[in-house]
Amino acid sequence: MISKYFSLCWLVGQLAIDITRSLGCFSLFVPNSEFLRRFADPGRYDVVEQRTIHTKPLSTFDRQPHFIKVDAQGAELAILEGAGEMLGSVIGIEVEVEFAPLYRQQPLFADVDRFLRSRQFELCDLNRFFWRDQTNEQMRCVFADALYFKRPDCVHDIEIAKVLADCYALSLRQACVHAFQWISRYVRPHRVYDSDQQLSL
Repeated sequence: MISKYFSLCWLVGQLAIDITRSLGCFSLFVPNSEFLRRFADPGRYDVVEQRTIHTKPLSTFDRQPHFIKVDAQGAELAILEGAGEMLGSVIGIEVEVEFAPLYRQQPLFADVDRFLRSRQFELCDLNRFFWRDQTNEQMRCVFADALYFKRPDCVHDIEIAKVLADCYALSLRQACVHAFQWISRYVRPHRVYDSDQQLSL
């Protein structure tokens, strides 16, 4: 259990990736079938093939990006850890995080959040995705696209700090919109999937 997780931490060398029925479910982690069966269409996570891919950490690339996006079906923390000093130039990160174990032994939101906070990033916004649990008909927050910005006091370039402040302001949710989204969730009780940005009556 632990050995597989740590073998992914730096994403170096040859790693096995599970090819699933749905193209969006490929992962370096094994799908958690027991959990997935509680929701609609678990078959999209069925593994149909396993391939070997060559991987290397972000730190090996000669780049100094200001913004990065990571969506790797459970391997996000490993990728971020492998970025090393590259994160020094980054002021914004959009990363997919899971609140439930879609894959076995995968890091969850708390693990990613703890790491990014240790690197001076703050959670600014979440676009959450909800699935209906067929065992109790309740909507469950399963994963989200999380938006992080580096703490303004840790950004020394004045122009970048100003842009960062504008980004913070734009990402804050309006209270009435958020309330409407929750009401909408109850008005449409038979909806199978939901997202904060896709809710409408």
